Amino acid sequence: MQHGSAELLFFAIPNGIFGKGSHTHNDKLSFVLRVHGQEVFCDSGTGCYTRDLAVRNRFRGTAAHNTLLIDGTEQNRIDASPRGTFILGNDAAVSPIQARRDGQGYSLRASRTGYRSLGVAHTRSIRAAHGEQAFIIEDQLEGDGVHDFEINFQLAPGLNAELAASEDGILCRILGNPQVQLTVVGPAGLQGAIQPSLVSSAYNVTVPAVKLRLWEELPFPRSSRPVSRGPM
Repeated sequence: MQHGSAELLFFAIPNGIFGKGSHTHNDKLSFVLRVHGQEVFCDSGTGCYTRDLAVRNRFRGTAAHNTLLIDGTEQNRIDASPRGTFILGNDAAVSPIQARRDGQGYSLRASRTGYRSLGVAHTRSIRAAHGEQAFIIEDQLEGDGVHDFEINFQLAPGLNAELAASEDGILCRILGNPQVQLTVVGPAGLQGAIQPSLVSSAYNVTVPAVKLRLWEELPFPRSSRPVSRGPM
């Protein structure tokens, strides 16, 4: 999606190799945001393949991407043994991306079934509204019971952020150039922290970075609306 000087990439890609997912990561319904050509929220990269299985699995795990994690469960099962280096479970089937344009703007929408075993379905909608310098991202979670909810936003290397409470949730200011503001509208009790992270800038190369992590225990169904605002 192109919106002024901002570009957003939305990922809803099925596992490759007929579902075996040899090079697939758990990035269903993740996104990357660039403003003025500079990455703000990035993909974590690959790290390595066979040299270090822990690094391999860290970088292809759900928490390494800008998407939701429920009950600490991977979207697709990861086999931590050497035989699983180029195999990924095929649990997180994704719907085709639905694109819509109307008088209010342009939107993308897709769903995934990665948490079917937990009884939870996840749908993400992203909208670029006319007259607003913002992308609006809404996550809808359908299911029963109480679940642990976690969402991560991986910042590009060299960027930092600060958090503050807002009236409806948590406000995150991305420091640096460009400056972007992220408002996460959520339930009372939503918690957040800026945590150290790693980004693989090239194969077998990792550099320090930080990520915004938000979490809460929630009764379902719920929806949250993180809103990325900044110079577009």
